[in-house]
Amino acid sequence: MSKSFMSGQRPTAHFIPDIEAYMSGKQTEPTVRALEGQYTKFRFMEKALLQRKSGLAGRLPELNKALSALVLLARAADPDVDLVAEGLADADMPEASSQVTPPGAETGHFDMRFELAETLYAEGRIKTGAAFDTVHLWIGSNVMVAYPPKEALGVLRRNRDQTLTMMDGIDDDIAHIREQINILQVNVARIHNWDVKRRAALRQQAAK
Repeated sequence: MSKSFMSGQRPTAHFIPDIEAYMSGKQTEPTVRALEGQYTKFRFMEKALLQRKSGLAGRLPELNKALSALVLLARAADPDVDLVAEGLADADMPEASSQVTPPGAETGHFDMRFELAETLYAEGRIKTGAAFDTVHLWIGSNVMVAYPPKEALGVLRRNRDQTLTMMDGIDDDIAHIREQINILQVNVARIHNWDVKRRAALRQQAAK
């Protein structure tokens, strides 16, 4: 079970089981306005959570692309390394396993495209078997850190897994928020129905 993004701070709307008792001594319009105010707050929270999830989802393609590229380079540098067995890559990444021939094994090199900026790429030729001991990763908007290749793989994989875990937590929170929205909608509808019946009964009494 993923940890909730709200981490125990989930607001809750309470279902009103007995409308007659709940409305005793209350006026309908102020009561409905208060419930509708709660409804608006829950809708705002739902929107914020959806935006948060969208932002996290937008990180995944870049993380996966960086992870795949680094796995490819690591395998090209050492064709015998099994990154899956070492827990640094996923089993569904074909380029990670030592059972798969790495790129450039026959020609001694392979070509890659490197993104310099949005829609701007440069082509580079990578020699297989050429060792590299440093990988530079952006860890913030203006911060780049150098890592050994295997440590960089671990950083990227942890970031990807943490992003997925956070998205699962947000999904749980969205489901909770939507349940509270439904409860509030039911409460308001039942109060409206109760008020219609109450007014009808008052009119009948006045007509006698």
